[in-house]
Amino acid sequence: MYGDLDPLVEVDMTPKSSVTVTIHSEGRTVLKTVNLRWSLRRLKEMVAEFAGRPPSMIRLYHLQVQDNQGMNFMRHNERSLLNYRVEDGDEIHLE
Repeated sequence: MYGDLDPLVEVDMTPKSSVTVTIHSEGRTVLKTVNLRWSLRRLKEMVAEFAGRPPSMIRLYHLQVQDNQGMNFMRHNERSLLNYRVEDGDEIHLE
């Protein structure tokens, strides 16, 4: 019948809920899967175990590997990783 067409493709627009990032600290690296809904504070808590420092003493920098725009200081503890536009393959650097 006129007007009834099967879809050409199915597109899933659901955003990812987690990604894998590389965390760098003092010459060591580790791959971690992080939830994009986590706050920066939660990421610092997870990274503190790896770094051996309390979260309050950690400063994090985000490097978007695909954009190659340089590192950005992650300063807002209550902001989600989704808002920081963290993607698969990105790097997190500790200072």
